[in-house]
Amino acid sequence: MLDYAYNLPFLQLINSNDVGIQIMQGLSGSFGVIFTVPMAAALSAWLPRKNELLNGKQ
Repeated sequence: MLDYAYNLPFLQLINSNDVGIQIMQGLSGSFGVIFTVPMAAALSAWLPRKNELLNGKQ
């Protein structure tokens, strides 16, 4: 927001380090959520079944 408040040209604003950092943080956070949720769901479905097999229940 500070870059925009200083009336910088659009191309200079887009090429600033702050904008690049914000975009990379957004992408990495999105990938983290996209990959973590299916893995957690798979583990929560697999672990109870594994415990049943180890305890002799089927």
